[in-house]
Amino acid sequence: MCILSENGIQLEIDTRKSVVLYRNSEPFHFAGETVVSGSPLAGEALNINFMARRGKVRHHVERMRKTESSTLPYGSLGNFLFCTNGKILLTTQLHSIDLAVFDAAYLPRGEDYSWNISPSAGSEWILATLDEM
Repeated sequence: MCILSENGIQLEIDTRKSVVLYRNSEPFHFAGETVVSGSPLAGEALNINFMARRGKVRHHVERMRKTESSTLPYGSLGNFLFCTNGKILLTTQLHSIDLAVFDAAYLPRGEDYSWNISPSAGSEWILATLDEM
């Protein structure tokens, strides 16, 4: 789970543990069967959850904040990228994708190409790397 809005959220996990997440918090990971409830700290809170099919797909989620162009790392099944701030240009030899705030793209792993990312100043995104188990 990643918080997208400025307002934070307090999570209660299995009624035993309490965690407070904010927009700049690292992704919070928990198993799908875990009982989780949340309360916004102020106003509304907006979040995004990444779920993968248990036993088939493993995913790693991280927040990214870079200013230079680079080649994206790859999972065996590709990547899912979600823009949280700014603008991002994704390119290969064959494709070009522009992402703005709250745009998302699934980027399949290419056998003969890789995805390059060129973020504008201040851009932030969430990258989910997808792998077969």
